[in-house]
Amino acid sequence: CELLLTDVALLPALEIDPPGEITGSVIWLHGLGDSGAGWSHLRSELRIGGVDYIFPDAPVQPVSCNGGMSMPSWMDLDDIPVKLGLRDDAEGLEKSTALIHAEIDKVVANGTPAEKVLVGGFSQGGAMALFTGLQYPEALAGVLCMSGYLAKSEGFELAAAAASTPVLHCHGVVDEVVRIGWARESVEKLKEMGVKDYTLKEYAYLGHGADMEELDDVSAWLKERLPQ
Repeated sequence: CELLLTDVALLPALEIDPPGEITGSVIWLHGLGDSGAGWSHLRSELRIGGVDYIFPDAPVQPVSCNGGMSMPSWMDLDDIPVKLGLRDDAEGLEKSTALIHAEIDKVVANGTPAEKVLVGGFSQGGAMALFTGLQYPEALAGVLCMSGYLAKSEGFELAAAAASTPVLHCHGVVDEVVRIGWARESVEKLKEMGVKDYTLKEYAYLGHGADMEELDDVSAWLKERLPQ
């Protein structure tokens, strides 16, 4: 299928195709200072057949909370731990949203319908998954947020079609980087805006990271959204 033309340059990305027919696609967004390749282990840990995995790299840019040092980042951050009410990088969010939406457009143009495309991410990548997946103009297979939050919540506008996009939000109760309170508040805000299917799974022992119990939950949820 011919790619859609776009004015937005596509991100560098690691792509892992399954053997045989592709029945769905996962676009996975890494956290601050990481890379797409740093999450390529998901393919073997989630154990889902027929799924194409795309791991894009965030743009390299200065990050305020790290003394202005340049690193892969979807948006600027003022402080860690992330705190409610701090400035949101509206310009960075807008640019990264355009890049991620272009990535979804590419997948759709290559023959995978939007309802079989899932956007997920960890930490800052989880925040971007919520922000971009729920503003995409078509309903997706799902949005997966791990240890993330809804960025720019006061100015966020839910796309009409995205109200039916299911969301799984996994978060550690003792997360020291993105507090569990912000995850809970993100759920409340998005449900108020009209998201119909939003599940928050909390892990009492988990900090800012992932473990196999959480990944098993994610795998089971993904298999329901992207049938084998």
